[in-house]
Amino acid sequence: MFLKKPARIAALGLVFILALMVRNSLQFTVRRQLTEQKATLPYYDRKKQTDRPTAEVVWELFSDLVLVVLTVPGVETIHRLQGITEAQLGVLEMMGLDK
Repeated sequence: MFLKKPARIAALGLVFILALMVRNSLQFTVRRQLTEQKATLPYYDRKKQTDRPTAEVVWELFSDLVLVVLTVPGVETIHRLQGITEAQLGVLEMMGLDK
């Protein structure tokens, strides 16, 4: 990327800072909830468990999730998650989100 104006460089820096804040909030919340619940999550290879996952490990849990959108004319659009696991449901619950 070629940013020629200082204002654009500052804007990109702000976007990076906001992204890091979201990442750190996700990681902090999931780690705190796992500690309180004395629970673990699958690690990268899904054979090991960890109680201190990084945000990247949490995002990796959702890599095989599929969102199916059904659109039928005259009917409301339906969104369904396919292949959701108990670990994924647990993380969503920890973040205060529902399926």
